[in-house]
Amino acid sequence: MRRAAVLFASFWTAAALAAETGPVPWESYAGCAAAYRANWQNRLTGFNRTSEMSNMIQAQAQDYRKAAAHTYASEKKVSENAAGQAIDAYMRSNVDRMIAMDKAGTLEGFIDKCPQL
Repeated sequence: MRRAAVLFASFWTAAALAAETGPVPWESYAGCAAAYRANWQNRLTGFNRTSEMSNMIQAQAQDYRKAAAHTYASEKKVSENAAGQAIDAYMRSNVDRMIAMDKAGTLEGFIDKCPQL
């Protein structure tokens, strides 16, 4: 019973925080998609990363891309296809900057601040 009460309280705390901060803008999701893509792309070789770990990071990038496209479509009142194209362009224009952040050691901190999906 106590565990259920803790879970219930956690749910309402999370809901209150979401209501307080409002919806996550598409740029946040798209930036995180680009960050995960850069992390994946920059560390394909030389980082002793397993293929499973690499696949998980690539999947995370895709999950953020999907969230960004959905949010973009909703905010801009465009089709999902148009939104996907806009997000892909946004990601392409930011991946090199994110790779530079990864090489400088600051990308992990950026990723840590990504909104939960």
